[in-house]
Amino acid sequence: MFGMGSPAKEKAVINGFAAQFQSIGLDRSQATDSATNLVDEVLEVRRSRGIDPFKTTQGDEYALREDFTAPRIAAGLTVTDIRAHWNRPLLVVMCEVKARELINFIVIPIAEQQGKDLVAAGDQYKKTFPRYGDPREVGSQ
Repeated sequence: MFGMGSPAKEKAVINGFAAQFQSIGLDRSQATDSATNLVDEVLEVRRSRGIDPFKTTQGDEYALREDFTAPRIAAGLTVTDIRAHWNRPLLVVMCEVKARELINFIVIPIAEQQGKDLVAAGDQYKKTFPRYGDPREVGSQ
């Protein structure tokens, strides 16, 4: 835990996310702890499923699946886009998903604490924060 005994690849991912957490206002210690917890959580799930967290060929595999590519191409992506996103280490991709979930969870309470209109805050968030997933399910995100 806390990245101390982590292999170099894991430390690199922890450091990358810690820097992002610092940029949103966490102090260095909190950012490192949060990033370490994020990475540990993702690693636990991936490894329990027998998935190599540093796999970098998922995009190549998805590019061969029409059921995966067709809706994304229809939404304006290219096969190159799909490969570029998914051929990064799966640990990074999944940590990004978990970080977005965390941010999704805190946006409205923060807006509420600041006395902002919650619908307007939600709309602003949707306009400025990337959202990923199946483009056929845009309304459910």
